[in-house]
Amino acid sequence: MRVLAAAAATVAAALDVQDVAYAVITSSPVAKERLPPLEEAWITPARARGITVLTISDACDDRHCVAVACEASQAGVPCKTGRAFVELRKRATAKWYARVMDDTFVDVDTLAWHLAVYDETKPYYVGDMAIAYADQEERFRFAWGGAGWALSAPAAELTVQHLDFYFYLVETTGCPAQTCNANTSWPAHYHSGGRGLRLNNAHADDVVFGLFMSALNVEAVGPAGFQQTPLDILGGAPPCSSAEMEAALMREPSCVGGAAGRVHALGAFFDDNLAQTASAVATSSCRGAQRPASIHLGEETGGPLNKLWRAQLPHLTEAFRGRMLASVPRGSPFHYGRLCVVEGAPIEPTELEALPEPLPLPFESGGVEDSIQVGACDDPGQVARRACGALGRDDDACVDQMRAMAMRIKDALWNHRRPVSAEVTLGDGSTTTVVVEAGEDPTAVVAAACLGHDLSGDDCATLRDWFDSSLYVMCEMN
Repeated sequence: MRVLAAAAATVAAALDVQDVAYAVITSSPVAKERLPPLEEAWITPARARGITVLTISDACDDRHCVAVACEASQAGVPCKTGRAFVELRKRATAKWYARVMDDTFVDVDTLAWHLAVYDETKPYYVGDMAIAYADQEERFRFAWGGAGWALSAPAAELTVQHLDFYFYLVETTGCPAQTCNANTSWPAHYHSGGRGLRLNNAHADDVVFGLFMSALNVEAVGPAGFQQTPLDILGGAPPCSSAEMEAALMREPSCVGGAAGRVHALGAFFDDNLAQTASAVATSSCRGAQRPASIHLGEETGGPLNKLWRAQLPHLTEAFRGRMLASVPRGSPFHYGRLCVVEGAPIEPTELEALPEPLPLPFESGGVEDSIQVGACDDPGQVARRACGALGRDDDACVDQMRAMAMRIKDALWNHRRPVSAEVTLGDGSTTTVVVEAGEDPTAVVAAACLGHDLSGDDCATLRDWFDSSLYVMCEMN
């Protein structure tokens, strides 16, 4: 074990931040909106340190941008992804080549720290890995596209050599216009027989690229700091627990499909018989605490909150200065990471000054886009039933989905506020904890606790006063 540890340390010491070259995928309709915040946050400082960071777009107006013959819309992303590695290989001699998006924040030091654990002389495909299934069978692994992925130099060279094959998969694996009229085979490995996997979204470049890497026998590993779920800083970052700190300081080279994984229904993924999306799922990579390095500033499959996640970028950039941070997953239905501090000063939460204005929960009814407002103090269950009523549905599947969406919107309205709790000593000497979640009426919570634990009137008043003084903004239910 000592020999292995020493070897890993030697590899880690050899990887400088300049050993990783980056391509940022964007498009001309959104580049002027999305790129300036990223340039300020990480791209310009990285270039000042001698790190290659190219922008790959369909049209360019600066020397760091490379225009490629790809569509300006979302349909051009797979094309740009393939061309990115060609352009990077032309312009940089690096040990690693990373492809990220125009809504990805990168801490270049932390990503180099993660990648150092791998042997860059071997073909590796590194990212926040998911496992693609069809018919309950694992087919291949792919890295979520919002966080991006990194290829070792040999894997990048294979990509360039077999780019025609990648574009073949892009053109034939997807089903344009959301229709699939015939089976389209894909090879389990390059030059071998097909199995018949299909996608209902021709623009799912992350899934297709994972398929491409699998066919080329490139080993898929991760997460290595790649974080597809966004990170919240508005809710603050307290010191990490000892367990979180220990996990964050480890670099695990093969952490895929861990017990802490979540299950996703991929809207772009169907099985051989075009069954419902739920029959084709992807299990994400390890979801314990890790040092985040390449962070998607949006929800995994898109959504109404993406602008709010992107708006956190300046706060995230400041949080990473002078600190070592760890991301800790917040599970379903929220699917984002909360931050804690491994080294450095803790970060206080951003407090609201008043109840925020409602946000819309969008949906489509009869081909017409519609929405229902979600307020900071609304009951997500009631919102869900109103939304499903507008859709003419009362089934559990609709209510569950709409409730999850309403919960995420309400959580965002409260700046992802962490729960506030108080420990109460009961009459028999034991203790209990009273917790007020964001959007709950503390008076109602305290009343229920007093009734449930038979607290005295004075103790109830003290508890109520404590929450009143701790919560500047709160809900008050009539």
